[in-house]
Amino acid sequence: MLVGDGKGNRIDGGAGDDRLDGLAGDDVLIGGKGNDRIDGGIGADRMEGGDGDDTYFVDDRGDRVIESGAQGGVDTVRSQVDFTLGDSIERLYLTGTANLHGMGNALANILYGNDGNNVLNGGKGADKLTGGAGADTFVFDHLETGANADTILDFQSGVDHIEIDKDIFAALAPLRPGSPATLDYGRKAASADTHLFYDASAGTLYYDADGSGSAAAVALVTLRGKPMIDATDIILA
Repeated sequence: MLVGDGKGNRIDGGAGDDRLDGLAGDDVLIGGKGNDRIDGGIGADRMEGGDGDDTYFVDDRGDRVIESGAQGGVDTVRSQVDFTLGDSIERLYLTGTANLHGMGNALANILYGNDGNNVLNGGKGADKLTGGAGADTFVFDHLETGANADTILDFQSGVDHIEIDKDIFAALAPLRPGSPATLDYGRKAASADTHLFYDASAGTLYYDADGSGSAAAVALVTLRGKPMIDATDIILA
């Protein structure tokens, strides 16, 4: 274990599975090759794991976690503050009990909320989202192909919400922000005015830009356990 002196250190672990702790100060911590555990401690720290499956501990909004695409492994951030995953980082766990925001990147991320009321946004890619305890909001502001549809693992109707950006999902633009969406049920759009429908047999919510027209619907998110949902579970932003 390599530990700083609380004065703003640069620590390089080199090869091997290292544990780096910066303590106080604005530190630069570099894990190098290996499966490293990096904790900047108090202060705005720069943390870089390098190759391997690295785990970072974030407790300051000024902390930076750096991974490059050339560096292999599955990397995890455990954050006590709002956090957006940088490039080449796969997993985010929000910790503590505060109401936090967590956002993914273009990869297929895994995002976990904490016991607070979290806001989770997977970004691009086929993400797996778990809100945890609390009334959580899952944000969708990217229109992608069905292959990149996200999965929510613990959605609770009447508690959690799915938030859809109506500026991205243009067919919903006439609806007022903050209002519940209009939701139909089935395996396809029932009319030209049906832009959101839920296939309860699969637990999948679809967006269809032209309703019952010729354009294909896009799978937006699948809810594990196939819970029954209604329009009040979906809000527009």
